[in-house]
Amino acid sequence: HATTFTTMTHSKSSLEKYKDALLKENHSQLIKLVGQFQHTTHCKYLAFHAFSTLPAPYSSHHQNLMTFIYFGLSGLDLLGALHTLTTPEMRQQLIHWIYSLQVDKEHRVGGFRGSSQMPKHLGNLAMTYTALCCLHILGDDLSRVNRKAIAALLADAQHDNGAFQPTPCSYGVSETDVRFVYCACAICALLGGEWNVDGLDWDKTTQYLAQCRSYDGAFGHTPHAESHGGSTYCIVSSLFLMGKLHQVERVEELTQWLLSRHKSGFQGRPNKPADTCYSFWIGSSLRLLDALHMVDARMCAQYTMNCQDTDKGGFGKHMDAHSDILHSYMSICGLSLLRFPGIAMMHPALGLSMRAAQNIRNVAPLPELRETIFSELSMHEE
Repeated sequence: HATTFTTMTHSKSSLEKYKDALLKENHSQLIKLVGQFQHTTHCKYLAFHAFSTLPAPYSSHHQNLMTFIYFGLSGLDLLGALHTLTTPEMRQQLIHWIYSLQVDKEHRVGGFRGSSQMPKHLGNLAMTYTALCCLHILGDDLSRVNRKAIAALLADAQHDNGAFQPTPCSYGVSETDVRFVYCACAICALLGGEWNVDGLDWDKTTQYLAQCRSYDGAFGHTPHAESHGGSTYCIVSSLFLMGKLHQVERVEELTQWLLSRHKSGFQGRPNKPADTCYSFWIGSSLRLLDALHMVDARMCAQYTMNCQDTDKGGFGKHMDAHSDILHSYMSICGLSLLRFPGIAMMHPALGLSMRAAQNIRNVAPLPELRETIFSELSMHEE
């Protein structure tokens, strides 16, 4: 089922008092759970994954090393422990390592690789996104980023229908879905709003995203696919970053679908069990649609608390699962979105703390930077 995006107007003034009351009630309920959160243990868990060699359980996923480090690094940032558990030397060494994975300048199409084991000429959209996130978290000025080569990667990775694949089409056609559309949009935002890239057709991308709309109001990974929490996040965030979220029609239907994923925690699809990672995917989508205050914050946070490993740190996908770095980071992000005390506020569309996201302004204050990326969120700690 395909649809188009049309402009909608939103009138929020009549709901402001009700929203404020809900936020205050949620905050008072979350305070009661602070004692359950194993802050020190989780910080050690995250630091191990960000600054140690790849743990044995992830040894077969070395191509995703950049992403694992991003999870640990951003998690430490959200917990306010990045500068207390690391030294300036450690952070500079990590910056140097990230740049060592940038595609060599001799190649026209650039970007970043996931690890040193990946081909030196093959940039990847997902790894480029997480590399730029890490550099912003570490406060780098991005002066060594080859912007022209990343722009070439974006143009080369786009298909004629507006979709993106993770690697350049010139090296072979591969899978396309909305995950890589999100990566492309986030990369442009992280570079300071560099949307005018030669060879890119954002109108076609917007049309492609519209074709991913399902009958129930949410979005699938590809056109005609089942609605899913992860793909819905990718599309909602992509439209937000492009400044087009207000053009989504039937937004109430989309919001209702997302709110219906709230069980004890959040599920990714109907008739599926709750999973801590969807506290981020669903929570961020609701935050961008200004509807997260409508969930039971204490119930969501309690589900997350029940999934933490109090011995070694981290969070599992559900109560009987071992902790892993993905679900640990997503759990912390979910708590941040709920405004859990002691966790920094995050930017839901960029996957960074608001502190780290501000670095975009510092390193690339371009006229094209969409200030709505920051101003529309009104995400300031109270």
